[in-house]
Amino acid sequence: MDTVTIAYIGVFVGVLLRTLLPYIRKLKDAEKKNEQLTFDLKYVGTAIFALIVSFVVSALIFPTFPIPDTYNVYIFLQSFTFGYASNDLINEIIA
Repeated sequence: MDTVTIAYIGVFVGVLLRTLLPYIRKLKDAEKKNEQLTFDLKYVGTAIFALIVSFVVSALIFPTFPIPDTYNVYIFLQSFTFGYASNDLINEIIA
């Protein structure tokens, strides 16, 4: 796999994880309170929307990521961190 693909995947995974983090926190809170979360069909729509938003944000911020000349693992980790932090910043500005 070439470095550009690895970098884009890293950015996308970082953005997606940051997008889904509030839901993961909600699941953990419900687990601590011994509550049962039931599946609602609107979750599918929300997940599809989150995936689309993640693709769009990744496409918008990826050109600003300077791909380093190093091992693929480091490229992925740096691009993941870049994607996560960029999406966090965008979320904080919007919220």
